[in-house]
Amino acid sequence: MPITKRFREIIGISQNPTAFIQLHPDLLTAVTQIATENGRSVSDVANELVHNALHEHRLATNSLQVWHQLTQREREITALIWLDLSNKQIAQRLSISPNTVKTHIKNILHKFGVHSKKRLLSLLAGLDLSDWVGINDPKTTDSPNGVNP
Repeated sequence: MPITKRFREIIGISQNPTAFIQLHPDLLTAVTQIATENGRSVSDVANELVHNALHEHRLATNSLQVWHQLTQREREITALIWLDLSNKQIAQRLSISPNTVKTHIKNILHKFGVHSKKRLLSLLAGLDLSDWVGINDPKTTDSPNGVNP
């Protein structure tokens, strides 16, 4: 039995794949416009958009799981990397040595499974770390505003 047929059977939909998703009219209009502009079918564009959204969601979920495994200092440095600060700027902001920053970044990159700050930034794109930006503010606690990303 073909996989798609078995999939439809499991989730209880007919052979008509359009029965699977109903788009809000505004979304359908936007998807139709994109499809027309690119000479593609609405179905292809909708599937690609859903695929990309699911991929981004998985990346954000995985990044959030790693975030919770970071130490307090690693979270602070990660938030400053998210702001695209240089190692020197991070060191000055946290009143630590640039070598200490490098060591923390090496550990952070390892935990996220990436080899560069640029790649780390792309993983962090799905997170909002703005609550961690004021980390040297005396009013902050371990978790600024009591909120984790």
